[in-house]
Amino acid sequence: MDPDLVGQFTVKRYESTKRAGESGEWEHTSIRLTPDSTDLAFQPIVLSETSGSELEVFGVLVSVLI
Repeated sequence: MDPDLVGQFTVKRYESTKRAGESGEWEHTSIRLTPDSTDLAFQPIVLSETSGSELEVFGVLVSVLI
């Protein structure tokens, strides 16, 4: 539990599928955030270009868990 936000949180693994855009830069066709946990309360989050709007993912790497 997160005492500041009064909720649960999870570590997600980031995976993406990309293609070359018209300008030569890479663009995402889908992004999948998979929980790094066996807890069934946390489900994968899948973002795709068929979602109907532009999506941006922001995140902060706080530390690496080994």
